[in-house]
Amino acid sequence: MIHRKEKLDESDIVQKDGLFYLECPICGKDHGVSDEREMMPVYAICFGTPTHEDWKLYKKERGLNNSDIASIIGITPDSVKNQTQSNKELPRWALSMLYEWKN
Repeated sequence: MIHRKEKLDESDIVQKDGLFYLECPICGKDHGVSDEREMMPVYAICFGTPTHEDWKLYKKERGLNNSDIASIIGITPDSVKNQTQSNKELPRWALSMLYEWKN
């Protein structure tokens, strides 16, 4: 799940199974792990991990379809559909659109 920039700090350090994790409270993504609390990062920035569900929400919220996106990036609508199938990783151009959308 992608989300707006979240600055993580010491308050986001959690302990599990004897290890310390700097964990995003929104998406749960780990940004550091250590067996000593003092060795943890002072802070980190989390944007989450974009998913195909995020891609669908982005298109819906912006009122875009594959033809619109194709004309923006200069490929065919079928290429957009093919490249953003849920069984494939999202292409870099789609990831950049998602990060711009949320931040």
